[in-house]
Amino acid sequence: MNQKVVIIGGGIIGCLTAIELVKKSVEVLVVEKSSIGNEASKAAGGVLFPLMPWNYESFVYGLCKNSSKYYIELEKILFDNTNIDIELINSGIQILPPFNNDEIVNWCKNNFIEAEKSSFNNHKTLLIKDIFQVNPPKLMRALKIYLKKIGVDILENSEVINFEQNYNKVIACDVKDFGKVYGDKFIIASGAWSSQINEKLSKFVYPVRGQVIQYEKSDIKLKHIIFRDGTYILQRKDNSIVVGSTLENVGFSKENVEESINFLNSRAISMIHELKGLKIEKHWFGFRPGTEKNKPIVKVDDFFDNLFLNTGHHRYGITMAPHTATSLVDYVTC
Repeated sequence: MNQKVVIIGGGIIGCLTAIELVKKSVEVLVVEKSSIGNEASKAAGGVLFPLMPWNYESFVYGLCKNSSKYYIELEKILFDNTNIDIELINSGIQILPPFNNDEIVNWCKNNFIEAEKSSFNNHKTLLIKDIFQVNPPKLMRALKIYLKKIGVDILENSEVINFEQNYNKVIACDVKDFGKVYGDKFIIASGAWSSQINEKLSKFVYPVRGQVIQYEKSDIKLKHIIFRDGTYILQRKDNSIVVGSTLENVGFSKENVEESINFLNSRAISMIHELKGLKIEKHWFGFRPGTEKNKPIVKVDDFFDNLFLNTGHHRYGITMAPHTATSLVDYVTC
């Protein structure tokens, strides 16, 4: 008899977890409080590389390093099934000074990544090769269509407010204005909102606002992702230029974003002077699930033995999603 798994959260983590479960012939229902991919996943820049991994503990890169291979395979599957181009591009990252050349080169060498000296706008830079980017809004739109095609049930605009339990097992989750949703196993993949479903997670997962801006289309052409000291600038296939992103510990506040927009605009112009005078066509932000040392929580719950956690990916949700989804599915289906 097939098991039914209920995934609470329809961002990139929940969606890829659903795909991996279907591969194991598991019946899946995704319950999402808004719409699929409409929160942090859609707001992401889409760089498939942990920015400044040489400053992190090794596990961070370990969770990210094979994501490009996963998305290369997924890109074809999604296009064949949805006709949506998720804009997977091998851009590489060009790092502008100041940076510690020896530290980065040694890290790249130890991780079998090719890096070489280069230049950009009269700056001596370091180019890290074979780094991909993806277009998150298109990715999430394609995933929603594909999930339905492979038989995943989706319940959108549905907020989980409580669990019904029997001793150390979850029997159902209560969905606001809907009722009870029953399952054999449950997965919390709700990102920054995970602690609203499981209060114990409030000690470990917290919202971090990330602002992104997009300039109007121009004649500027970027061959690589440009990066300096936490700020990245990338170009989509339609030539629009995206700059991100801030790290703001403001809870779920949606106020005072103008300061963040001005900060990114100033940083971007200091990196690419030609951006001065260009109109900021769009701006948006998402709430990332911040965690200590950028380490996600991927495990069975400490109390409920049929409740699993896949959350806390901070600013690397899209990059870490393939690894944590496949790892968690091994727990769920063993």
